[in-house]
Amino acid sequence: MGGKRFRVSVVKAHLRHHHPGLSSNMRKAVAERGCRRRWTADTRLGRAVGIIIAAYARHEHTDYDTLLRTHKLEREEARIIIDGELRDLLKSWRTKPLSAQ
Repeated sequence: MGGKRFRVSVVKAHLRHHHPGLSSNMRKAVAERGCRRRWTADTRLGRAVGIIIAAYARHEHTDYDTLLRTHKLEREEARIIIDGELRDLLKSWRTKPLSAQ
């Protein structure tokens, strides 16, 4: 099977720099997800991390899955509903926590 993979240490370093608001546990979970996936040869690290962190946030930190399963919404409908929450969450992770500043 073709495609490239990113090393966990490289993804974690990227997350530490660009998403300092992530806890170490969340950083580990996102990095491990990103490293299991095979990416096309031209996929850059930042793009891959963006895709993985958005999926992680959507599935683990919003009601997205509940909207799909319980309320039987289509993917696009559920994404529209959680869009603002998702953007706020991702923005908060790009900011260093006040306790660490």
